[in-house]
Amino acid sequence: MKRISKALLLTVVATIVCSSPMLASNPAPAVWIDSPEDNDATNALSVVVIVGFQAYEDPLTGGVGDVMDIDLFMNGQLLETRSNDPSVKRGSMEFLVDLSGLPDQVIDFTAHAYEGNDRAGLMGVSPASRLVLDRTPDVILLQRDSPDSMVDYFRNLLRDEEIATTVMSCADFENLNPSPSIIIAGFDDEPAECVGAPAAAIARAVERGSWLLAESYARYLLDYSGIGQVRIGSWVPAVADKVAYVDKISDSFVFDGLAAWNPPETPDLSGQYLWDLAYPIPIVGCDYIPPASGVDHLEFWKLYITYGWAAQPTDSEYCTTIWSGCTPERSVHREEVTLVHAPA
Repeated sequence: MKRISKALLLTVVATIVCSSPMLASNPAPAVWIDSPEDNDATNALSVVVIVGFQAYEDPLTGGVGDVMDIDLFMNGQLLETRSNDPSVKRGSMEFLVDLSGLPDQVIDFTAHAYEGNDRAGLMGVSPASRLVLDRTPDVILLQRDSPDSMVDYFRNLLRDEEIATTVMSCADFENLNPSPSIIIAGFDDEPAECVGAPAAAIARAVERGSWLLAESYARYLLDYSGIGQVRIGSWVPAVADKVAYVDKISDSFVFDGLAAWNPPETPDLSGQYLWDLAYPIPIVGCDYIPPASGVDHLEFWKLYITYGWAAQPTDSEYCTTIWSGCTPERSVHREEVTLVHAPA
């Protein structure tokens, strides 16, 4: 019978001992991030991070460890610690993370899972899940329950400019909780279908960071929400008036990207027109009276063109000190854009 040497016996014992992860590496729970998936993108003001975990199970003995605590980190900073019932060996936890106020960036989420109260050497670390925060706003065009020429105008304009747009009714918007968006609304007449809950939903969206561009009778959306008032007025133009953008007076991002026409020499540039009448007809308009506070009046120079009606004043600061080309049919005046801030 062949004898086993003492050295060989010790080598076999050492190999068996080292093959046990429980003894060799002081194992920790497994932990991972289920959601968001790596490289997901969002423009939301908050995100739910779902962290999955599983206690360590010894493959030799069948013994199962515990998961006592879960830590969630964002960009290396601890956000929150959650305790787990040690009897729950596999599961998940949801963390609500506030993203409001954060600019475009890539956010790294990681999680740690701990076995035992002392946490000494018993920490599992998840792979990072990267979330791309893209603050490019969505564009939403509000439509009417019936045909509306202004809605058609904006739809065609957005299509021609190849701007991705979601079209929805006021009722659709009532059930929406959008990330910060640009909401465009322009109507031919009063949008009675938007009274009440739909207008309140639009106001809430603005309070949460959206922008509302309200043209003509869409200004009723503000009136319905108690932000200023609407007044109906009439106007009988003598000729086919035209109004063109010349240049900004106020220094505001609102005017970014608008080409200046300064000074507005002839020939007329139709690309600078803010609006123009095809022919003179009586017009009923919807004027907006903003609230007394929380409003910026952003000024710009406009060129008013009234060929055939030579009664415009030519005494504006622009005409007297900047450009000598003003005439009673073609004169530059101050105009403003009303920027109403959402209630605090």
